[in-house]
Amino acid sequence: MNIKYLLSYILLLLCVFSLPVKSCSEWQYASLSFTNRAKIQNDELKDVYTFVFWNAPNEYGMWQNGKPLSGNIKITLTEYFKIDKVHALSILNKIGTSGWEAYGFHTIQESESDQTRQWQFKKCKNLK
Repeated sequence: MNIKYLLSYILLLLCVFSLPVKSCSEWQYASLSFTNRAKIQNDELKDVYTFVFWNAPNEYGMWQNGKPLSGNIKITLTEYFKIDKVHALSILNKIGTSGWEAYGFHTIQESESDQTRQWQFKKCKNLK
């Protein structure tokens, strides 16, 4: 390796590692719950219901099949998250682009036809 390239690489690494690291002095927390419930009669799928619950600082909402049920968020799920369809990955992508970082996840399999997935998020409120 050419000595000029080696010195340039070392200088670049020194510059990168000497950049100030910002730390968070206060965190905000939120949670998302996404439940699918299947209605089955005589071994035939009749309908699927989707329930979504979003709880963040100063706002919360619960939707059934994308329509508001309760909470202080009164618009549809697709309007609120600015997504095309009610899908867990679409919601997670929007939450991530809003600065939320997932730090917890678990699944609850209530029955063969009912499943709930829950995520916990944090976002830095104040950088030092």
